[in-house]
Order: sequence, then C-alpha cells, then structure tokens
Amino acid sequence: MEYQVDFLPAGLRIRAYTTHKDENIVPIMFGAHLDTSDDAPNKGVEVLVHENYQGQDLRLQNEVLVSPRLKGFEKLDTYRGETIFTSNGTTLLGGDDKAGIAAIMTFLEYIQVNKEAHGEVDVFFTYDEETGLDGACLLNPETDTKAKYGFVFDNEDGQLGVDSFNAAGAYIDIQREQISERTGQVVKVKLNGHPTFPGHGKEKGMIDSYRNLPAVIEVLNEANATVTNISGGVGSIELEVLVHSAESLTTLAQITDSRFEISADHKGRKPVEFEVTSNEGTASYGYNLGKVVSLVSAIPYEMSAEQTDDRQGYVQPYNFTVAENGTITLMTLLRDFETDGLNAKKGLVTAAVPDIRIKDQYMNKAEVLKESPQLVDAVKEAMSTAGIKNVELAAVRGGDESGVYTLSVQTMIGKPEPGRRIPSVNIGIMGGGAHTVQEYQPLSAMVKAVYTALEINKMAVWKDLV
Repeated sequence: MEYQVDFLPAGLRIRAYTTHKDENIVPIMFGAHLDTSDDAPNKGVEVLVHENYQGQDLRLQNEVLVSPRLKGFEKLDTYRGETIFTSNGTTLLGGDDKAGIAAIMTFLEYIQVNKEAHGEVDVFFTYDEETGLDGACLLNPETDTKAKYGFVFDNEDGQLGVDSFNAAGAYIDIQREQISERTGQVVKVKLNGHPTFPGHGKEKGMIDSYRNLPAVIEVLNEANATVTNISGGVGSIELEVLVHSAESLTTLAQITDSRFEISADHKGRKPVEFEVTSNEGTASYGYNLGKVVSLVSAIPYEMSAEQTDDRQGYVQPYNFTVAENGTITLMTLLRDFETDGLNAKKGLVTAAVPDIRIKDQYMNKAEVLKESPQLVDAVKEAMSTAGIKNVELAAVRGGDESGVYTLSVQTMIGKPEPGRRIPSVNIGIMGGGAHTVQEYQPLSAMVKAVYTALEINKMAVWKDLV
C-alpha cells in the first residue's frame, strides 16, 4: 500500500493512497497515540503470548500476578479459550496504545489488499498523550486533515467513550535553594504505593504513595535533614536526604519507629522505608517541600483517585519531574465531569498554594456529541456488527484525543475563536491493568477493532453519518 507519511507537530500522519479512493466519499480519520505511560517501566518490553487461556493465574517475573481473582481483573475470565498478551512482569505491556496502532495499520492494509472503497482516510499517531494530550492539541483541523469525523482506539474493550472528564494540571515548582555547605550521612527514603491508571484507582486497588508524604517531611524536618532530591509518582516516591549528625540519625530512627509501624504488603514492602546508606555526602543546596506538604494536606482523602469512581472527580498528586536547572515540579491531576466541579478543585489547590500554576488540559466532549446522536448510533452499530456484544456507552474516567478533536483543537490551545470541530468518539480495544506491569491485552479485542474500523469505513461510503 502506498502511504504519504508526514511528521507534524501533532505526531505522525499517514494518508492512504489507493487506486480505489473515491473523492465523493466522506473523509474520516482514525487515531491512536505513540507514547506509553511512565507509571511503570516501559523500555525493553518482552511480550509473552498465552494461547488458549483458561482462566488460570498468569505468574510473571518479580512475583507479578495477573489473575481474574484480583480486584479490577475480573473481566480477564471472559477471555477463556483466547490468546492473551502480557509483558514478562518487569515492564508494562504498552497495549495502551500499541493495540490501537496495530489495529489501525491492519485496517489500512485490509482496504488496500481487498480494494475496499474509501474516501480520504487520515491516520494520526500522536505524541505525548499520557502527559496531557499535548500532541493532539497541536493538530490543526484547518490544514492537517479534511476529516469530518474521528475514531480513536484508546478505550477498554467493549466500551464506546462518549463522555469524559474535564481536566487540568496543577504545577508546583520547587526551586533548588543554596545553603551553607554541609556534610552528613546519605539516607534514602521510599514511599511505596500500588500504581494504577488514576481514573480507575478505586476499582483497580490503587494505593497512593503520597498519603504519607506530609508525615515523612515532618520527620525529616525534626531530624534536621536536608532533602537533596525527590522523584517518582503515585506508585513510588523516592527522596534522597542528608542527615548531618549521629544524633540526628538516632532521632530519625526513633521517630520512624514510632510513627510508621505499619505492616508490610505481600511483597514485604512497608509504606515508608528508610535506608541509611554507607555513603557520606556533601550538600550546598536543598529543596524546601513546604508547598508540597500544604497541597497534599489540603486534599480530602475521599477526593483522591484511590477513593473515587463512577462520576466522582478527583484531585491527585501525580509525579515529580526535574528540569536541567535543578527545579523540581510536582504535577497534580484535577478531574471532574462537570465544569463547576473542576473549578471548585482549582479553587481548592489554589487556596493551599496561591502561586500554583494551573493549565487546562481537555474538556468533556459530551455536550458537543449530543448534537451528533447519529454518529454515536452508527459507531455502536459498527461495533455490534464487528462482534462486540452489549456495547457500553461509557463515561471515560480520563481523557483522549477524541475529546480534543471534538471540542476543536483551537479552543483547547487557547485560541480566541473556536476552530473546526471534528466530532469524534473513543472506541474500546484494550484489556486491563493499563499503566502497570500487570497489563494484559486480548488478541480478540484487537481483531474486533479492525472489523469495527472496516464497518465504519463502509458507513462513510454510503451515508453521511450525521
């Protein structure tokens, strides 16, 4: 098949050229994203193929268990007799969203080999979806595509995403502060949690590593320790600190024993672990984490990702990143299905940290899609024809490119006038355990996604969907 491949600010655009292209057919676009989550290791992925799965536990390396007996993994039992993909347990699988890419490329090959009639079909594989839909927000609907409708494959198998969060990110910048040069013992502090995709935290058994952070900072302050680095996110936070005297080390040990006597999990990890290394260090700078403590302390536990589900929004400290100049930034996720709810969450974090930076990320596409009910009905019909039973119209506890395209990219990136809208939906393809080393991907979900794309293409042949 001949393709025109272009590298655009949004990502990779693939435009199909065949001898059976009909300019009179409605132009459409398909989408998926190139990046995978950083919530678990994502490099050096080794894919394991489990053929004729019969509901058994899948035991991977590092004592990683993928089992329908686990909370949030019950659906795995419905794939008996099928082929299941997992990683070897040391990394995530990356089906979010490599499965979408594979299905779309297979669709393109099929319409070429079988000479399926089609209009202009654009495919967009975007950058940086997991970090805030940054790639999709750079797509220009005026110049990058003529598509009238969009179909993104980045949802759970069996679901059709027509409703999603309104979302913003809140950012605290922690400057590296000069201090009088000090020496001491290097101590590593680790706060352990259990990472899941935050939108499904309650369902999937997420344990938030930020829970104990304010208490840990209090302990370090009492021991007169200097924080020289902090990294990580929801699943695991690591601090490197310098303790400046033997007396302070003793104080740290005593406080730790009295405040963190919490039982270990099944892997033998405690929620908070202190490791006194054999290394001595010198520090001429440190980080004041007071604003981080203020933020985390201000978030009601019942508003965290691990305690919310259905149509409840959440506020969730997410991850630390470091810039070349040493500035460390904490990003916090703000999510709510309603605009008023999102604004209230912005007010909560701003009251806790007045100079926090807030950036809108995406908006709920539901209101716009209500103006295009035939589109949703047509895609639901296509999914059913492709063999997907009981298609669920889902309120997606997250965001995806379809929301960006539906609401107009120009609006999303702050342009004063809305740009051309491309009504779009998010079609299910993925298995479970996304963003974790327990991720699994059924082959059948990918096959049905290909057939769904073919059915959508046929619909674009004979009718305008809206």
